[in-house]
Amino acid sequence: MQNKRYMPLELEHLLKDEARRKGTDFEKLKYEYETDDFQKLIDVAIAEDAARSAAEAAIKAAEVEAAAAKADFVAAHCEKMFAAAINSRSNCVKFRLFSVFQSACERIALYDTDDHSAANKLCTLVARAENWLLDEPDPQRFQRAVAYAFECSGFKDFPALGAALKMEIEVDDVRRLALRLAPRRQVLLDDETAALMKRRAPIRRNSR
Repeated sequence: MQNKRYMPLELEHLLKDEARRKGTDFEKLKYEYETDDFQKLIDVAIAEDAARSAAEAAIKAAEVEAAAAKADFVAAHCEKMFAAAINSRSNCVKFRLFSVFQSACERIALYDTDDHSAANKLCTLVARAENWLLDEPDPQRFQRAVAYAFECSGFKDFPALGAALKMEIEVDDVRRLALRLAPRRQVLLDDETAALMKRRAPIRRNSR
């Protein structure tokens, strides 16, 4: 229990006047006068505990916000991937976005020794979605296959997937930039080869 030394009324008036003149806090002066050293130590400990709790709460809130941002990043990439059109060009945007996404899934599963982990299940199921891009192009089935991969695997570590996806996007950007800046070689083709090169053919893998 706190043992307070109450301030006499005369001293209170003097200190209030001094606080006004010096622009200081009267309540602080009153606290210093009325509170013994032991209670001051207790109050300091309480204040430190409160500050520590506030700091821990702020860190936790920041971690939750960062995790939500990573999940939003993954969701935005998937939405962009689903919205892109399937076409037969070599620079098909949809396939490039999927390739980056698949590489991110493979990255987080790479060092996971548990074959039945959520990361490995996600990686395996996402790879199957490629069928609806290359072998039997179908945007709706492709989207359902990716959604099913998340649902069936039970994968929840979006901070790890978001970080891996960001890394794969950066790698892809660097690779594409290098290809644009690389000097093009002029290759002379015979007439038969040139005729074959002019033919347009869909980008499909060999049927199994």
